[in-house]
Amino acid sequence: MIPVTGGDPVLVSNPDSLLADKNLSPDGKLMLGNEAVKVNKVTGADYYPELVKSNVYIYDELMYRHWDTWEDGKFDHVIISPVDKKTDPVDIMKGQPYDCPGKPFGGDEDYIWSPDGRFVVFVTKHKSGTAYTGEYEH
Repeated sequence: MIPVTGGDPVLVSNPDSLLADKNLSPDGKLMLGNEAVKVNKVTGADYYPELVKSNVYIYDELMYRHWDTWEDGKFDHVIISPVDKKTDPVDIMKGQPYDCPGKPFGGDEDYIWSPDGRFVVFVTKHKSGTAYTGEYEH
């Protein structure tokens, strides 16, 4: 490593120490991530738990498949987890039928801590079903 203003080079033995983890809160206590969370009932077992061998899917709208993915009632949600794992993670989008990161190409660039660590800023499209794919006007 050489300072921008010039000077003697310094050997960097641990390059990871130079990169801050944007998903780690400024105080280092909490971590942002995302995971698939079941929000909507879709399978037969969701509606009729006693039918454990059911392999039926029940759709009430036209949007049952997007590209190569079947709608399974799960949505990617932003999760805040304590680094020390002493308390349970928190789904900050609990119950919402929306994705963050957005499908199909979103990643962890869709959420970030505010500089003071008091807030999480995230991007989602508050639409579902056929409305998610847009409207066609002619």
